[in-house]
Amino acid sequence: MKEKNNYYKILGLKLNASQEEIKRRFRELAKQFHPDKYFHPSQKIWATKHFQKLMEAYATLSNPQMKREYDESLTLKAIAVEEILEQKIPKDFYYFWWLRTYVYFLPLVFSFIMKLYTESVVSQRCVEKTM
Repeated sequence: MKEKNNYYKILGLKLNASQEEIKRRFRELAKQFHPDKYFHPSQKIWATKHFQKLMEAYATLSNPQMKREYDESLTLKAIAVEEILEQKIPKDFYYFWWLRTYVYFLPLVFSFIMKLYTESVVSQRCVEKTM
C-alpha cells in the first residue's frame, strides 16, 4: 500500500500551523510553482505535478473538518519520529559519522588485507617449494 504524502511537509509547515499560516504558505508556493511560469515541456510537467500536490494539501488542510480527520489519520509515532529527526539530529550528522568511521578503520582494514595477502603469498611459496 502506497503511503500518503505528508501535507505539512509539502507546504513546509509545522503540525500546529494556523489557518492563516496555511493560506499564506500555499499562496507563496502556488506563485512559485504555478505551471504557467514554466515554458519548457519537462519543467511544465514537473510544475503541474508539484502544483497538484500543493492543491491537494491545501484543500485538505484549509478545511477544518478534513484537517482534523487528516491529523487523526497520522499516527502519533510517525509524528514523534519526524519531529525528533528534524530537530535533534543535524543534517550532516550521518555523513560526518561515516567519514570519521571510514578514516579510523581504513588503516586497520588495509593492514588486515595486507596481512592476509602476505600470508597467502607466503603459504603459496611454501607449497611451491615443497613440490
